[in-house]
Order: sequence, then C-alpha cells, then structure tokens
Amino acid sequence: MNVDELARADPALQRLGDLVRAGWQFEHKLNDGELQQINGCRATGRYVDGLRVRDREDAAGRRWDRADGHVIWSAEGSLTEVIDALMSLPEPPTRSPNS
Repeated sequence: MNVDELARADPALQRLGDLVRAGWQFEHKLNDGELQQINGCRATGRYVDGLRVRDREDAAGRRWDRADGHVIWSAEGSLTEVIDALMSLPEPPTRSPNS
C-alpha cells in the first residue's frame, strides 16, 4: 500500500504523506514483525525536525539544533495535531548566524 492508498484508508495518515512530500524521511521500528513506531526527520541546515508516532493519538515532534543537541521546540498529542504544528513552524535559516 502506498502513501496515497493509506491516506484514503485513514485520513489521519494523509498528514504523513504531506511530510513525505515536504522532504521528510521515515524509519519503521518493528518488534516481531509488528509495527511499533514510526520515526521521521528532516534536516535543514543547522536544525533537525523530528517526529515519533506510536499511534494516531500518541505522537511527538521536536526541533533541535544539530550543533549542541538543544531542543528548540517540542509538542505532543495526536498525529494530526503534532504534524499540523510541525508544518506550521517557520522554515529554519539554512545558514548559521555566525557563518
């Protein structure tokens, strides 16, 4: 099943397709062949945005600074809430302020 087919089957999953189209990459965590968690990330210059999804009602998003690992922003909630919040973040600068 591809992303578009998943979105039709479950509209909440359409939001994951939005991130794929925005350049995010995903990794699936399996336990005994069963999906336990989906992790996603997108690096932009100095910053990384991340997403952890355990189910539709258990998701977390973060933005952190690659240089020191400091978390700049975070949110937890449903898949839709967290993805909407991530998508509404301003694009981070592509260059370090000191460069």
